[in-house]
Amino acid sequence: MLYILFLLSYCQLNGQDLIFSQYYNAPIHVNPAFAGTVNHPHFTTNYRIQWPSLNNAYETYAVTYDQFFKRFNSGIGFIALNDDQGDGTLRTTKLAGIYSYKIQFNRDWQIKFGLEASFNQNRVDWEKLIFFDQIDPINGPFDGAGVPFPTSEVRPESDNHTYLDIGIGMLLYNPKFYVGMSLDHINGPYVGFTTTANDPTSLSLPLLFSIHGGFQIDLDSRNKAGRGTFISPNMIFARVSDFNQLNIGAYVQVNQIFGGAWVRHTLKNIDSYIISFGVNLEYIKIGYSFDLTSSELGLSTGGSHEVGISLGLENLVKKESKYNDCLSLFR
Repeated sequence: MLYILFLLSYCQLNGQDLIFSQYYNAPIHVNPAFAGTVNHPHFTTNYRIQWPSLNNAYETYAVTYDQFFKRFNSGIGFIALNDDQGDGTLRTTKLAGIYSYKIQFNRDWQIKFGLEASFNQNRVDWEKLIFFDQIDPINGPFDGAGVPFPTSEVRPESDNHTYLDIGIGMLLYNPKFYVGMSLDHINGPYVGFTTTANDPTSLSLPLLFSIHGGFQIDLDSRNKAGRGTFISPNMIFARVSDFNQLNIGAYVQVNQIFGGAWVRHTLKNIDSYIISFGVNLEYIKIGYSFDLTSSELGLSTGGSHEVGISLGLENLVKKESKYNDCLSLFR
């Protein structure tokens, strides 16, 4: 099927807020305070395809850079992301800049604050939209020749819209555990195509609230920082409007091999089960994860697949010491 059915009474479209299953391989997507978890240049690339059996319903590409500068107690980061929903029906492009600042209370306790500002563009392919008034009760939205029935909906003057989005975050941690919180869309950006930003009924992004945390249980830390043997039980909870999502599980690393398992819950039912595995070598970390839908659809959707690659240029920083924190899973 080359078309997506949008059951809309208004011509307004909204993108999804993305949370990678491998959020440990894309931490600054979750919270800008994660920018600068390492002192050297750190790059990640992530690819996610969700429900590929349904015409590649959701497909996302992302690249990030971040680094901590000890002299200024600050971290910086950049994000480039492209999200394709409905096989090209709605595309979102994001370019973001991030700044974080760290305060150290003593040898163990540290807190970081982060700020993200992003330039976003939504683009809609009008030809792939089908509205209520196009649907015939017997024949559906197409005539015998496969041509869609006409609609009374008025095509917008422009099929793309750009907007500024602001987010903030906080991260508190010590060598044993971390807890963080982030707020996205705090400026309530308008993301519609047909109404104006001055219209009180226009579409704006609702506030996205996220809280995340975890422990690190070191079993063997004799290897280089972040490549020892440890267990990290962790969770991430996100809420936007009346939708909730909770990912809870554990990440395990044994020297250069890692893996993990999580459950994604909506607080009403289990949405999916997530498994992940990969390798963490000297400069590069590669992970793969699979989401199995828990509903009756099961494998018929094709599940969700993610590949995350993390590259750390440690050789560019002299005398880099071992980190006194519990953030090994993010490195």
